[in-house]
Amino acid sequence: APAVGRAADPAAPPALDARRDLSASALAYVGDSVWELAARARLAAPPRHLQEYRGGVERLARAETQAAVLSLLERRGLLTGEEKDLARWARNSRNARGAAPKRFSRKHGTGDARPYLAATALEALVGFWFLERPGRLQEVFTIVGLASGEPAAGGGGGTEGQSPLLETALEELERPEPPPAAWAASTTAAARP
Repeated sequence: APAVGRAADPAAPPALDARRDLSASALAYVGDSVWELAARARLAAPPRHLQEYRGGVERLARAETQAAVLSLLERRGLLTGEEKDLARWARNSRNARGAAPKRFSRKHGTGDARPYLAATALEALVGFWFLERPGRLQEVFTIVGLASGEPAAGGGGGTEGQSPLLETALEELERPEPPPAAWAASTTAAARP
């Protein structure tokens, strides 16, 4: 198999170019593993029961959480043009569109695959950073709150005076969404005598 990243030995075979040589699905596959490993490392201390580890990792690795993190990275202007293009490419890839889990399907779930597609885009970015730009991965994981040695809750990770993006994303997900204006108007009108 060809080497990944930049080859240190000029006589070595050419290195694999992650963006050119891998599909969006392959990058997301790698990124999913890196994200989950970082989530596990973040939750490793203090010691907990096994179920707490599993629940915590599932919460941090859910598509909705990853989609919220990507949205925050985009809204705060923390992605380069190249990174935005890669995320768009991964989000729109044919494999991502056909692979959404049942809970996002119209028949069995919400019918809204956008969180899954955004999570695939973030995972592809993480895979790209892992393979091609490990320094950038560390930088983004520090901003997000998944960097090595980050505490499991509070204090650290974000920029000065801010909580890590991961905590902000989780807080946004826990806020109840207001009902659509049309629904609120129809229920108010029906309640009048």
